[in-house]
Amino acid sequence: MTDFLIEQFPEAIEINGDIYDINTDFRVGLQIMADFESSEFDKDECAYLMLKRLYKDLPEDREPEFYQIALQKAIKFLNVGDEDPPSTEGKPRLYSFSQDAKLIYAAFNQTHGIDLQKAQMHWWRFVSLFSDLGADTAFCNLVSLRKRYYDGKTTDYEREYIAEYGREFFLTDHTEQELDESEIEFIKLLPEEDQKRFWKGRNI
Repeated sequence: MTDFLIEQFPEAIEINGDIYDINTDFRVGLQIMADFESSEFDKDECAYLMLKRLYKDLPEDREPEFYQIALQKAIKFLNVGDEDPPSTEGKPRLYSFSQDAKLIYAAFNQTHGIDLQKAQMHWWRFVSLFSDLGADTAFCNLVSLRKRYYDGKTTDYEREYIAEYGREFFLTDHTEQELDESEIEFIKLLPEEDQKRFWKGRNI
């Protein structure tokens, strides 16, 4: 694990003794995250895109083992040097870099005074600042509400708010068929007017 206070953020990755420059701008990291969030690509396609986006000049004539190492080190880079990040298996997603982009943009401005449209920032710096966004931002309030929803701890007022929030609350594509069963059951429990507001918000 890199010591953020002492060591320089990496600009290259070593593979089998050779050094390969990488694209460290936070926008590249966000694009890779967006690829994995998208239903457009399968896992193999996402892995291919990750290598193409992250490495500036990766050879195309190596053995499969080389690319497996390149993938492992790319994932380690995206996890800011953590080789064993906490598992998210079985846990609901609480945010999306794609779907919540506007709120994340506003939260960076509100918390850190950073305009992401103008910023030049290493991916590791972005992740570090992202983890410290202010609790009073709309983004963090939304993440907190999603967590309470999945923990089954929402109040009547919060359930009404979710209905008002509509399509942006659940991290799914915008069709009823692609909501999971628990989400559909939740919506059915809402008063009729709240259900109408919810589906109106989803532009069905």
